[in-house]
This record gives sequence, C-alpha cells and structure tokens, in this order.
Amino acid sequence: MKLMISNRAEIANKHIRFAKWKFYSIYEKFDILDQIDLFLDKEGSSLITYKAVLKIKANGKEKISSKKDSDLNKLLKNILATATRNIRKMKSKHQNKFKTIKSPI
Repeated sequence: MKLMISNRAEIANKHIRFAKWKFYSIYEKFDILDQIDLFLDKEGSSLITYKAVLKIKANGKEKISSKKDSDLNKLLKNILATATRNIRKMKSKHQNKFKTIKSPI
C-alpha cells in the first residue's frame, strides 16, 4: 500500500501521525488497498475552515470523497469513517464478484 498525505494547511505533525496510524490499521483490517492519497488544505483567513480530499484506490477502482469542517479533529474522524465505509463497500463488491455458485446436485 502506498500512502501519501499532502499537508498544505500546515497542520501539526501529531494529526498527520494519527491519520497515518489509522490508515495503516485500516489496511491491516481490509488488505485490498493499493493507494491512499489525503490532501489537507485550509480556507479563509479569519475563520479557518479545513478541507480534506481523500482518494482511495483498491482493486483497480478509485473513490474520491471530500469533507470540510472548522474543527480539525472532527474533520479527521469524519474522513477516516468515510474511508472505512468506502473500503468496506469496495471489499464486499470484490468478494461478491468472485463468489462461487454451488450446484444443487
């Protein structure tokens, strides 16, 4: 698995380490991931809004999702929950594709 995090919002390193740790635990759980790209950015000057764009590649498929929030901790929890949900859907579609049909005999 290849993991790339682009931190254009100048977020503290502890948040980046937390995201990496969570993504590696997701990879160990599902084991179908090829690549994860997380782009972190901030918008606004007086009231800062953080934006996260997540790109997941698994089994030749690609999912992109984005979230915005003013609270960085809440944003990371939401984007990680979204990643887990999308990967679970991708894995179930992959397993259903290769399910064998039992003969009635």
